[in-house]
Amino acid sequence: MRLRASTVERHRLVQPATCAGGRIRSCLVSVNGSHHERHIRINVDPHRSHDWLIATVAHELQHAVEIAEDPEVIDASGALKLYRRIALGRCHEGLSEECETTLALATERKVLEELFAQTRESGAHRNHWLRRLSK
Repeated sequence: MRLRASTVERHRLVQPATCAGGRIRSCLVSVNGSHHERHIRINVDPHRSHDWLIATVAHELQHAVEIAEDPEVIDASGALKLYRRIALGRCHEGLSEECETTLALATERKVLEELFAQTRESGAHRNHWLRRLSK
């Protein structure tokens, strides 16, 4: 993931914690700062498989990128205003504060595909060597 170059300092903290009483696997918890410096806090439920945990962190970091790219988002109110514009479904319609974006979902899916492909390749490679060793 790449952030556009700017003069804004961005600090992201990803911490193990639940969201919505464990109903949601990850969430962007807070945005604080100014037009010059922003702090973004993300909670991720660590009780996931390794691959799912990596993909979930990538998903939430994409949300951090979305916030970082909008200079007007310096607090929770600005973040919600952004997500009312770019989110899908009920959040976009103003009916929920649980917001999701196409880019974050696509980022998560791409990471999972890459991780699962590596697992299949390493498994195939391992099976190839096991077959050769058993001959």
